[in-house]
Amino acid sequence: MRQPPFNAFGEYRVVSRSTLPLATAPSTARLPNGSATITLRDQTDGRYAVSVAFAQGGSTSTIEFVARAGEPFFTVRSSRPDRALVVGFIVR
Repeated sequence: MRQPPFNAFGEYRVVSRSTLPLATAPSTARLPNGSATITLRDQTDGRYAVSVAFAQGGSTSTIEFVARAGEPFFTVRSSRPDRALVVGFIVR
């Protein structure tokens, strides 16, 4: 927890943990402030291209990342200046 994005925060709490199928058909996970829809876009040479659409309060934002199995990917979703939701993904 000494590397970004974790080093920016003084207190942490795991609020949920989900295991979802990674497929071309979207899977949705509930988040404390909305939801995340995860979709496999491509898989080549042991790398997975993944799209994540975050829905919160009527708006949607999308991120995409590429990772090998076991590699973590993190993104921070801020809700207030003193709080943030750190969302982590690990392709298995």
